[in-house]
Amino acid sequence: MQSLRILLVDDSRRYVEWVTQFLIEEKFSVISVASDGAEAVGLAKALHPDVILLDIAMRGMSGLEALPLLRRVAPEARILMVTLYDNAATRKSAMESCAAGFISKALLDQDLIPVLYGNAPNGPKQATADLS
Repeated sequence: MQSLRILLVDDSRRYVEWVTQFLIEEKFSVISVASDGAEAVGLAKALHPDVILLDIAMRGMSGLEALPLLRRVAPEARILMVTLYDNAATRKSAMESCAAGFISKALLDQDLIPVLYGNAPNGPKQATADLS
């Protein structure tokens, strides 16, 4: 099975380092990192990732602002919203913006791998980890 090509978008350097290491240990390929939505759009257009892990709250262009632009430049990518702010309103905004899924950063180490493999509780197309 070919490794998924992942674009990681987050403005926290410490978080990016941790997630990158975690994904590499799990045999995934982090093809690039962006620190805001605008940078992510350019990288997604150039690199055609399989998955985009997109933080919701970032300096500059937020994940929610970037999501429709990413859908346009990388329609084949599965975009998973990732955030510290795990609440019903944030989940609703992410899903209304056509994110493929939503994962809480607090539970990322438990929930991300099943979502990436399509074994999330709601299946591969509804890749929202059940964090309720």
